[in-house]
Amino acid sequence: MNIPLSVTTNSVVSQALINYFHHLSDVILHKKGEWKTLKYKLHRHLLLKYHFKRDRVVGVRFGKTTKYLAADIDRLSSIHPAENPIGFGKFLEAMEKIGLVRYIKLQSSWSGGLHIYFSLPKEVNTYDAACFWF
Repeated sequence: MNIPLSVTTNSVVSQALINYFHHLSDVILHKKGEWKTLKYKLHRHLLLKYHFKRDRVVGVRFGKTTKYLAADIDRLSSIHPAENPIGFGKFLEAMEKIGLVRYIKLQSSWSGGLHIYFSLPKEVNTYDAACFWF
């Protein structure tokens, strides 16, 4: 997925990232072949800057509450749209049946993996959400 460098903090994707990833403590950053845990709370504009740089990967952790559920789909997964578009469609249909209809799909790795972020109608306890998801 090639994200245009012209994406600004006013774009739909940027606003969704800021809305979803409100817990910006203990952020991890991959730069020049190394992972580093930042020792400070990351400002949301830096999150966007790091997210849209092609040579970096930024990872966020969950706090006590969350506004989303995330699905991690590896490039060679049987439900990755490049491997199995029908399987991916069935996955999205299953999510819709349980009320998860709003989502953002982002490439999660250089190998082509995906993260699918499903928006929740309200903030929920992270542990409860994880138990529901699994």
